[in-house]
Formats: sequence, C-alpha cells, structure tokens
Amino acid sequence: MKNLLEPILLRYGQDLTVNGGSTVRAFLQPVTDRAKASPYTVTPLGTVDDRLWIYLGSAALSPGDTVAWYDRSFTVRNSEPVGSGTELQHWWAALAPAREAKE
Repeated sequence: MKNLLEPILLRYGQDLTVNGGSTVRAFLQPVTDRAKASPYTVTPLGTVDDRLWIYLGSAALSPGDTVAWYDRSFTVRNSEPVGSGTELQHWWAALAPAREAKE
C-alpha cells in the first residue's frame, strides 16, 4: 500500500520547520477540549497557553524536538508511528507551546 497521506499533505498541509532546519508538510491543529473554559492557565508571571496541538506528517518527530509554524514554536511531548499492516503511513505527535524565557 502506498502512503496515502502524502498527496493530501502536499495539497492541504502546512509548512512547518523542524528543529530549526528542515521544512516539512504536515497537519497541525489545536486539540479542542470543551471541558475547559479557557485555553490558558494564569500564573504569578502571567498567562500560559497550555493547549496541546496535534501533528500528523511524514517526518519522524521525537520528544524534545521543536516545531515552528509562522511565529509560533512548539515542543514535542510524545510521538509514535502510525501504520497500516506492516507499512508506515505517517507520524502522530502531541505538541505543547514552547516556553520562552523572558530576559
């Protein structure tokens, strides 16, 4: 079975930069959680976006990798390959907004 996701990614995917280097086509979208009233947490230092984002793409990601999309940066929390039979179809990953240190 040929990778069915590739033509869909080429047409509808987004350009993402992985680990500050290579550009890949993938789907990236926030996880919607209806139980939360707001997608952020208030801390003594301000508000923190705590939404998770889902990545679907052909590039393998590992925990700790970084993904950039427009002006947003994410850190991979976990990832796993998704296959059909014995063939790899795509990678799935859960991403969290990267925490940036303020000087």
